[in-house]
Amino acid sequence: MINSISHQLHEIQIPDFTGKVSMLPFDLETLNEIPLEFNSMVTNMIKFLPMKKGIAYLTVDGKLVKEGQTQRRGGMHIDGNYIHDIRSWGGGGGWKVGEGGRILSSEHHKLSYESQTGGMLIASTYPACKGWNGEFEGNPYVGGDCTRVKVGEGFMLKPHMLYYGYSQFLHESLPIDKTTHRVVARITLPMNYPLISQV
Repeated sequence: MINSISHQLHEIQIPDFTGKVSMLPFDLETLNEIPLEFNSMVTNMIKFLPMKKGIAYLTVDGKLVKEGQTQRRGGMHIDGNYIHDIRSWGGGGGWKVGEGGRILSSEHHKLSYESQTGGMLIASTYPACKGWNGEFEGNPYVGGDCTRVKVGEGFMLKPHMLYYGYSQFLHESLPIDKTTHRVVARITLPMNYPLISQV
């Protein structure tokens, strides 16, 4: 069973950025590791969190995306939890690599994709991501792949809108409808962060 939960939070300003910052660790309490250009955005992203403790991870991906292409990972999936201590395979640093995601041991797969904790905050400058809320029959496959799971219509994530997603939040990156520069900002919460059921 997959328990997909997300909440629409509030509008957010995302810097006009070209490049990629991938899984930058930072302290939720101090934000000392956050580059100055992202400080205001990150402060706004975490302001609703009931607990600002632990190490989270910032990803910012900004680039020109051509019509018909996906910027991020396509195919319905869950991100699960980032296991920072796994460093033994391909430099992946403990999370998915490529379309199907990395192969984890059964123990780490359960820790990442079947956990009752963790989650993310996500926003983008242009709509090209779809999400689903609800309980769905099935289990995440390799790398959090959920393309076998039966779901309904889902909803589009709005541009410049911040969303909270539980670690089992079903979502997928969609082909963009016109060539445009798009920036995606995501904060991956600590893997032991409790579920935020209401905002």
